[in-house]
Amino acid sequence: MTREAKRRLQLSITGSLLLLVLLVASACTGTATAKQVATLRILEGQVEVQEGDADPAPGVDGASLNEGDIVITGPDGRAAIEYFDGSETRLDFNTSFELVTLETIDNDAGSKVIEASQANGNSYNRVTELTDAESRFDIETPTATASVQGTDYAVILNPDGSTTVATFDGTVSAGAGDSTTDVLTGTMVVIGADGTVGDPQPIPDDLLNSDWITFNQCEVDQVRDCTPEPPPDEPTEEPEEPEPTEGPTVEQVDEAAAPGDYPPAASTCGATVAAGTNEITVTGQGWTPGQTVTITLDGEKIGEAVADENGSFTVVITLSGVSDGEHTIGCTDVGGNQVSNDFDVVGGVVSEPAFTGSTLNVPLWLAMVLVLMVAGVALVLIGRRRRHEVRPGS
Repeated sequence: MTREAKRRLQLSITGSLLLLVLLVASACTGTATAKQVATLRILEGQVEVQEGDADPAPGVDGASLNEGDIVITGPDGRAAIEYFDGSETRLDFNTSFELVTLETIDNDAGSKVIEASQANGNSYNRVTELTDAESRFDIETPTATASVQGTDYAVILNPDGSTTVATFDGTVSAGAGDSTTDVLTGTMVVIGADGTVGDPQPIPDDLLNSDWITFNQCEVDQVRDCTPEPPPDEPTEEPEEPEPTEGPTVEQVDEAAAPGDYPPAASTCGATVAAGTNEITVTGQGWTPGQTVTITLDGEKIGEAVADENGSFTVVITLSGVSDGEHTIGCTDVGGNQVSNDFDVVGGVVSEPAFTGSTLNVPLWLAMVLVLMVAGVALVLIGRRRRHEVRPGS
């Protein structure tokens, strides 16, 4: 082989090698990505982390989380996952949440990709605004997928296997397979266990005021005031005045109140006498309910009454008579509360009140007969005396 032929052969082999290198480089050239990490925050209770095929281990606040890690909260546990782009996911009690993808794309926008899988429980997500088309934040459940470009929303797995996606700010694209719908601010959608996508509807109050939502919005983010409003003041009704009761006593309450339970400063005691009768009506208010009140007239006990549940009493007492003029009625309870008042009697029965000892009651007709008999005896005696005086002088 001539020298010229050898040179041509070398050039041909070199060109082939260069072409092969270019083809291999071209085949290997694609979009480069960089793996990222997230940070675990323990909010309360039991939280575990499962790394790959290893058994779950107690989570540590501030620990790094990588792709494939699963965060598991217990019945009293709540946790937060802080992502590399400033977004955050919070997990409710009894929730299992796997980090599927954590990466940035080596392009001019530095696109961010976060993908997760929620097997059960509830999550609350605050996603920073994603400004380019290649950035995404997706959460997949057994029946649905929720994709956002910057929003606040909750993903709730219901006991019947359905998934509820509720949007509190922004827009969420939610659905199953090729069937998706936009869930706007203040609305929610339910994706059934069979993948059926319901119509968006306003978020009901029972969900808005549920423990999980108020925990995030009122306690953590403090974006709304969840302090319950006090009940409106109910109008107070004035107590009705008790009607006077007939007879010498009033109905007693079942349980007598202790002395001093009722304000003695409000106690009253008064009396009236109907003209031409021997009945005195005594009334009082502001006494201890259920307590016995002793009633006196001019210092002498004439009866008793029992204050009703309103602290009032009315009692009619029959006396042998009440004379005209000024009298004093007094009321005293067992607690020592004493009230007295003066009152005038005009046209009352003119006779003395009852007193201790014997009393001689003589009918008017008998008195007149006695007077006549006394007068007759007197006349007879006077006549006899005069006859006796006339005889000596005759």
